Amino acid sequence: SILECILISAADNEIKFTANNTDLGIETVIKCDKCKIAEPGTTAVEARLFSDIINKITDDPEEDIIFESDGNIIELKSSTST
Repeated sequence: SILECILISAADNEIKFTANNTDLGIETVIKCDKCKIAEPGTTAVEARLFSDIINKITDDPEEDIIFESDGNIIELKSSTST
């Protein structure tokens, strides 16, 4: 269900993460000059899966995470992965 997802929106120099359940809504906006957003867009990703993948990619909070999407598939990788 959509209540189990994180809505990810990318535009200009910011990425917005939005999540809701029946009691609470959370929105976090990351603004950065280093963001390279080739094409603005929005997608919904299962929250638990997204969190598990991000935690397995890196445990370094200073490391960049790279998001790439072709519309139906999102690729996540660390800036140091090969």
